[in-house]
Amino acid sequence: MAKIPNTTEECGIIMFLQNEHRKPIIIQETYYNNAKQFRLLYKKAKSLNLKLRTIMQWPWEEGVKVTHYSVTYPEKYNNYIISK
Repeated sequence: MAKIPNTTEECGIIMFLQNEHRKPIIIQETYYNNAKQFRLLYKKAKSLNLKLRTIMQWPWEEGVKVTHYSVTYPEKYNNYIISK
């Protein structure tokens, strides 16, 4: 069974080795409207020359001790918008 990558760097290396690194990436289930999470993902993707197409957020704030979700209506997403 193939190892599932658990970091952005591992994902980038695997994509490069499989000649898939030019394809756009969709990231799912990031923390809810989290600027720190966005900066880390964006910086790592840029350093690996990966193309981020979409970042989807889960309605769960980092550090909140609840199960499944911590926001009932996830209306904010401004921390995941990329300005061009």
